Amino acid sequence: AEDGVAPGGSVTVDVNASGEALDFEVRGGNAPAQVAASPAVLIVDDNKSLLKFLKTVMSKEGWELAVAGSAASALQAAEKRNFDIALVDYMLPDSDGVALSLRLKGQFPNLEIVLMTGGGAMAFAPDNPLARVPILQKPFLIDDLLQLIRSKLPRKASATTSR
Repeated sequence: AEDGVAPGGSVTVDVNASGEALDFEVRGGNAPAQVAASPAVLIVDDNKSLLKFLKTVMSKEGWELAVAGSAASALQAAEKRNFDIALVDYMLPDSDGVALSLRLKGQFPNLEIVLMTGGGAMAFAPDNPLARVPILQKPFLIDDLLQLIRSKLPRKASATTSR
């Protein structure tokens, strides 16, 4: 690969007796996904006003943001970029947030998820993969959302965003 070794790839280095590299070969791997320099956040909600507001406020945090108005567009965005966290609304036009979150988590196990809902209390069985996912009740205070996201990012922001 031009910019390094793709995930799943390997490098073979031939050295002489004194440890001097004579030749190397890069093999296999998948094309690397785009890796964000700063934490990347995916916001999934069909409320365009809320998406615009969240994008405006959250961009001031220095995070790289992408918005999606449906589960299908969220999945397309996630295929193109490594996100650190996804804010997912429960009610989407083409799916529900739980199904989307399970699919995202299945494809990208290191992705942090926050569910947003305006429909009352939600809870999951302890053995559910989403049992430890925070659920943010709408309407919410923006400071509460930002604090929640920051609490999920420190270990993610310093680590390589690998999946």
